Amino acid sequence: MSLNVVNLTYKHKLNKQFLLGPINFSGSNYMSITGGNGSGKTTLLKCIAGLLKKSSGLVTLNNKKVGQVSWVGAEAAIYWDTLTAREYIFLTSGLYGADLSLLKKKLFKLELDYLDQIVFSLSTGQKKIVSILAAILSGASLVVLDEPDSNLDYKNKKFLYNLIKDVRDQFILFSSHSDLISELDKKNTIRLSNGSLC
Repeated sequence: MSLNVVNLTYKHKLNKQFLLGPINFSGSNYMSITGGNGSGKTTLLKCIAGLLKKSSGLVTLNNKKVGQVSWVGAEAAIYWDTLTAREYIFLTSGLYGADLSLLKKKLFKLELDYLDQIVFSLSTGQKKIVSILAAILSGASLVVLDEPDSNLDYKNKKFLYNLIKDVRDQFILFSSHSDLISELDKKNTIRLSNGSLC
């Protein structure tokens, strides 16, 4: 699965001082975006996901228009917290049309010990993992994660990165501040500064 971003720009309507782009990059399977606060990471992710209307440019997935997109923000929100983690993942992934029998097999392989706990009782990091799992297991062709490793301990960061590296039939695009990003292939990492690629 390959993502191509060509001459993407975004002009903020309220903040005339900030201009994103032009941004050009391509990658296979996954791509991480690093950079300091205010560098434009979240803005770029939102433009690619279609949550913000880009000023110009083209985004394609396997040389076609991007289809289904699954988004998890930096503050991952879970709205049905009276469900178990497993029920939540099944419900939200099912909304995307995920194959539930395949979903059962994938969840079984992950061996998470809190899948049958009520979401409300989970830690902040566990809730974040649940929301990310729901996004990835949804089967959306593009999964966009804004700082998915924030609020995660080392063990959960390793779990997250291994999960991302194992995905083959989707493209995962995410931003990060973590030094652990070196766990992933550096050629799949781009860095932003003041709205431009470094």
